[in-house]
Amino acid sequence: MAFEPDILITTPDGITLVVEAKTALRDLERTEEDLKQYMIGMQCPVGLLITPERMWLYRDFYTARSPVSVKRVGEFNARPMWRQPPPSQGEAFEVFVQQWLEDLAKQPTGEFPEELRDALREYVLPAVVGGEVRAAHPQLRLRKTRGTGRARTPFGLTERNMCRTSSWKLIGYLRTLRRRIIRFRRLRSCSIGRGAASSQSIYPTSA
Repeated sequence: MAFEPDILITTPDGITLVVEAKTALRDLERTEEDLKQYMIGMQCPVGLLITPERMWLYRDFYTARSPVSVKRVGEFNARPMWRQPPPSQGEAFEVFVQQWLEDLAKQPTGEFPEELRDALREYVLPAVVGGEVRAAHPQLRLRKTRGTGRARTPFGLTERNMCRTSSWKLIGYLRTLRRRIIRFRRLRSCSIGRGAASSQSIYPTSA
C-alpha cells in the first residue's frame, strides 16, 4: 500500500513540509523509510513523524535523488508542545496536530526545551508561516474546513497566514529560493553528464 501522509504544508511552488501523525508507530523504521521516499518523490525538504509522546524531524540535504539524501536531524519529547492533552483516537489526533501547526506561529515557544525550540524555529515555523496547512486526506480536509468561514487568497493562503510575522515569511522565501537553486544545479549536472556520455558514444576514441 502506497504511503499517504496525514498533513501537508503547501505553497504555489509545492509541498514544503509533510507530516505523519499517529497515536502510535508500530514500525518506526518502515514508516521512516516511507516518509523519506515520499519526500524525495514530492521534492519536499522537511518531514515530521509525530505521536502524542515523540516527534522525529527529517531534512532532505539534496545530496542524492534517493532516500539516502534524507536524514533524521532530531528526536524530541513532544509533550511540551501540547497546550492540552492530545486525543487518543487516530483521526482526532491528526486534526489535533493540524490545529497545532496552524496555531504554532502564535504559540510562545520560550518555555520549550532549547533543542526543540530551535528545531521548530529553523525547520517548521518558516513552512507554517509561508504556506497553507491542510489535511492530506480529502475526507479530513472537508471535515476540517467546512463551516470555518476563512477567507482565502488566490493562492489558497488564509488571511491569518498572510498577516503573520514578515521575518518568518522571508526565511520561507529564502528556503524556497535555495531549493530552486539546488534543483537547477542538480538537473544541470545530470544534463552535462548525459551530454558527455553521448559525445563519447558518437565519437569513440580509437585504440
